[in-house]
Amino acid sequence: KFMLRKRKSHSYRSSIVATFIMLVILAVPSIIYGSTLLTDTFTGTTINTSNWDIHDTSGTNVSQNDRLSVSGSTAWNANSVSTDATYDRSLNNVEIEGDVTFGNCFATNGGISYGPATGSLASGTILLMSNSGNLVLWAYPTSVSVTYTCVNNVPIHVRMVLKAAGGVDLYLDNAVTPTQSLSAGQAPASWTNYPFSLHQYAA
Repeated sequence: KFMLRKRKSHSYRSSIVATFIMLVILAVPSIIYGSTLLTDTFTGTTINTSNWDIHDTSGTNVSQNDRLSVSGSTAWNANSVSTDATYDRSLNNVEIEGDVTFGNCFATNGGISYGPATGSLASGTILLMSNSGNLVLWAYPTSVSVTYTCVNNVPIHVRMVLKAAGGVDLYLDNAVTPTQSLSAGQAPASWTNYPFSLHQYAA
């Protein structure tokens, strides 16, 4: 299930190996209450193109069958789905939350990104991906390692909060405090008005 809220919050469930299996919620909180901006359970076999733009180099790399599957190439943005809308975090935090399963944690896989949905990886793009058995949080080209052991085919509950004041907090497995963060200097508030994308990127 994918949901976009406005506390701004975004939640999803995803599996990556060369594949995403996703529950996604994208939302934005108001001062008191969060408002859901987008939700998708990926039920059935047809991707909802009112929610998602599909980027697929072969016509078979992105599919849905009660989950979203994205297989890929080495080209950034080549195989992904990106939200049809862009989301402004200048007034409220934006969150994405869900379960992510990596089929091969030791490959450079992923991930979830907030940035341009086409073209090469842009400087400033916020990204969570797997690499060498671990997770890495980026505001490209700046990265921070995440203290977490990724296990193949075991779901990880992910909640990423893009803060209106700048910075990103990452919460794993329902942690109460952030598992890792990017500062406002690393991920400035000026990086805004972008779609979220769910990628397969295998380097």
